[in-house]
Amino acid sequence: MVDLAGLRRDRLAKVQRAMAARDLGALVLTDIVNIRYCTGVAVMPLWTAVNIAHYVVVPVSGDPVIFEYGGAEFRQRAHWPDVRPSMFWQARVTDADSPGKARAWAAQVREVLAERGLADARIGIDTLDYNGYAALQAAGLALADADRAMSAARIVKLPAEIELMLALLGPGTNG
Repeated sequence: MVDLAGLRRDRLAKVQRAMAARDLGALVLTDIVNIRYCTGVAVMPLWTAVNIAHYVVVPVSGDPVIFEYGGAEFRQRAHWPDVRPSMFWQARVTDADSPGKARAWAAQVREVLAERGLADARIGIDTLDYNGYAALQAAGLALADADRAMSAARIVKLPAEIELMLALLGPGTNG
């Protein structure tokens, strides 16, 4: 039986080692696959694949700060101590106020980074819309690509990841 709590912690540690090796102080993740890899939790993956409804700030050390949309925070709180309300800024949801909402979102992210002493660090980002990216830039963050750190973390599998993959494949696949 796979220890899922241990797997969550071990995956986060792998990502954080990859971040440190690439001089990234934090990651701001909006991609649901990256969020699930770092936190072990997915909420409404089909809907959140096209609507940035939750996002995560992963510091180079310590627990992530998870921003979850209303009514779904309990899914994350079962596993992580710092869960906060998320906000929408994408134009399809906020219409003409998207740039303003994106600025408020970027301020929220910058506040978390400042709490962790990381506001001046290089910050890796994964997938963002134009307004989100522009707002983080305008907030004075030093942005970098999160993909190399995330890929490096995923490439070598943990024993628990292999055990989980074999369990999911079913009988007859364990040799």
